[in-house]
Amino acid sequence: MQAAAFQRKCGVDVLVRNGSDQAVVVRRAVFAMTPFPSFHTKNLAEAVEALSPDELDLLPFGVTGLDPLNVVRLRNRCEQDLSGFDDSAALGRLFFVDVAPCLNTSAFKGRIDRARREGKLDIHFSFVGDFPDGLRELNVRVQSAGDGGCWIFMERRQDGDAGNGRKLEASEGS
Repeated sequence: MQAAAFQRKCGVDVLVRNGSDQAVVVRRAVFAMTPFPSFHTKNLAEAVEALSPDELDLLPFGVTGLDPLNVVRLRNRCEQDLSGFDDSAALGRLFFVDVAPCLNTSAFKGRIDRARREGKLDIHFSFVGDFPDGLRELNVRVQSAGDGGCWIFMERRQDGDAGNGRKLEASEGS
């Protein structure tokens, strides 16, 4: 059931469908037994850095890795599907300029910049984005990456209620 819900949300085929029943069963067992991090995992950045690219693509929330200059170095399949930008349009580009200029605001990028200046980056906030396809509420976590950059994790509300366009109050902290 978790795999089915995940398939609908992120458009990723979790089960291997190569004609071999054994491959399907093995893949399903690995998925069921592997403790994948959730959006609420305490040290999410650390957990994500331990995953392979294929495992990152199984996560049911968006993952974007930025280098210290905010250049996109990694995005998982869920983020690509939900944002509408595949890797060819994002990798190696400035996240807040070329990929997501709608997030280049004091309420989003400004919050990340302030946390970086104050030390270790570990913030969690809600944000209603004014995206080209309409308003959408995001739950956002941003944590320091091991290479000096950062990880941006996003859960998107899919129920159509984006809070009537208001910016939500943030709760920052570790």
